[in-house]
Formats: sequence, structure tokens, C-alpha cells
Amino acid sequence: IGASTGFIKSLTDSWKVHFFTKDIYYGLGDSHNAFEITIQQNYSININKGLSAEISRRKEYHTYQTECKIHWNIFF
Repeated sequence: IGASTGFIKSLTDSWKVHFFTKDIYYGLGDSHNAFEITIQQNYSININKGLSAEISRRKEYHTYQTECKIHWNIFF
């Protein structure tokens, strides 16, 4: 069981930002939760190519994990 919230904002015709958070509570009898906050950015280079970047921070069992990703997207 959980919830998430966020928004997507177009900064230019080619550049979009997506920011969201989510909080997940696990099944009955399990007392911990996982919380995550993420920002994603997408930039369209042209009609067939794009660049994406993502940074997320997650807390679960009193442990923090940070993850960064960069993607080169080719559409065909």
C-alpha cells in the first residue's frame, strides 16, 4: 500500500522535468516503509534522439541509496 505524487513541467519545447515522491508500506505484519524522491529530465535532440537524466534517493530500513542514470534514447 502506498502513495505517490509529482508533477511534469515543460521548460522548453524540447526539455521536460518530472519530479515525484512515493512512500510504500509493505504487507500486514511488516512495520517498515520505503520512501523515494526522484527528479527526471528529458531533452529531445531531434525527432529520433533524446537524452534523459535521473537522480533518485531512497530510504528503506534506515539505509539510504542514491542512484544516478543517464540514457541516450534512439527512436525508430
